[in-house]
Amino acid sequence: MALQAALPLPEIYHPAGVDVTRVSSTAEFKLGTRARGSDNTVFVYVVSSGSLALGALAAIDEDNVARGGNTTTCTGANRPGWPQVAFATDQYGWVAIQGNQLYGKQKDGTAANAQLYTSTSVGIMSSEGSAGNPLTILGAKAVGLSSGAGAAYEIMVLDGAKFVEKGIKITA
Repeated sequence: MALQAALPLPEIYHPAGVDVTRVSSTAEFKLGTRARGSDNTVFVYVVSSGSLALGALAAIDEDNVARGGNTTTCTGANRPGWPQVAFATDQYGWVAIQGNQLYGKQKDGTAANAQLYTSTSVGIMSSEGSAGNPLTILGAKAVGLSSGAGAAYEIMVLDGAKFVEKGIKITA
C-alpha cells in the first residue's frame, strides 16, 4: 500500500501567534492554553515528560504534562492528545486534542472507521482491544486502514475525547 499523503496543518484562529509545529525548551504560553483552528481543531499547550513522536498517543495529566500513552500511563490521565510534531524530553508545545485530519500512530491492520484503544506499546493505538486491559479512547476513530506497524495515519477526534475502561457503557 502506498504511503499516506501528508495531512494539511490547520490554520489557527485563536490565540494569535500560535505555531502548532513549534516546540521550545522554555514556556511561551501558559500550560493548558487552548488554540483553536480550522477543521474543528483544538490544541492544548503542554510540556513533555519524555520524548513524543509525531502522532503518538499522549496521556495528558491535570498539570498539562504529556507522557507517551499506553494502557498503563493513560489510566487516570485527564485526556488523550496527539502531537502533530515530535517533542524531546521537557519541551513545550502544542498537542491536538480535537479535530479532523490529525496524525495518530496505529498498529498495523488498524481497521478503517474503527474505535481506537490504547495498547501495551507506548504511543501506539489499535482498533482491537488487545492484551493488558486496554482503555477505549472514547471519541477517537481511525479514518483509514493502517498498513505500517506504528506508523502515523489519519484519525479524527471529537470534542471531549477521553479514556474509559473497555466494556463500560456510556449513556447520555
